[in-house]
Amino acid sequence: MAEKRIRWTDEEWNKLIELVWSARKKNAVESLSECIRMAYAQFPQERRRQIQQVLLKDVGKALTKKQQEIAGDAEELSRMKMRLTDIQTREEVIGSLTEYELSTLKSNVLNRLSPAERVEGIPVDVLLDCVPIADLTAFAGKRLIEEILSLKRSTQQVVVPAHQHSTVQTPVREIDRRPKITVVGPRAEQIQRVKDELSSDFILSFICNDHNKGITSTPEHQDGYILQTKFISHTHTERVQAQIKKTGGKLVFHSGGLTELISLIRNTFSN
Repeated sequence: MAEKRIRWTDEEWNKLIELVWSARKKNAVESLSECIRMAYAQFPQERRRQIQQVLLKDVGKALTKKQQEIAGDAEELSRMKMRLTDIQTREEVIGSLTEYELSTLKSNVLNRLSPAERVEGIPVDVLLDCVPIADLTAFAGKRLIEEILSLKRSTQQVVVPAHQHSTVQTPVREIDRRPKITVVGPRAEQIQRVKDELSSDFILSFICNDHNKGITSTPEHQDGYILQTKFISHTHTERVQAQIKKTGGKLVFHSGGLTELISLIRNTFSN
């Protein structure tokens, strides 16, 4: 099966020539085919052509053209220097240059600057005239990625200086300041009405009289305990009093109805 022919883009071709040119500058005696192999290290495997005579010929022509262009620029710059020997001011120098000479001078100056120096210190119109758009886009993309990564790291790693530790405040859970009330002795059907009337202002607990015989403990740390005397025994009273001695709280006896109970709680324990 015949091998699929690889058609390089202009960008890939220019990249190859630059890489081969750089390799030849480092080692002038290296063969052209070996320089191409070294350049291929920067290409994906599927974008590498076979190194045949046609490719060697085309690369050789491109290198010769590049050499001529460099020599021509150097010669042109030499003539410029000779002509500008007697000119003193910056304005006189710039005014004496032809459009081509000025463009050549800009390109040579820009080639000696780093990408950051080009973008940060050169007017936009000069950049657009003398720097390939691909180079500007690549630099801008790299700078954007660096800034995003830097921002991400800064938000993930916030270091508080040692001398500031004393001023750092940790969030405090909001305290429920409603009074805590335990009602001992209500009937099961009465509990919901008490909750409906008072739960927005009080934290309520109930020990239902239907289960008094099974009471083994009472809620701790209550602001008040209300004992409905009609439905509790002396034993239950003693247990609540013992709890109050341990954890505190106000003991109130109630012998009236449900409406009076609700009023009693409001009047006695409201903040």
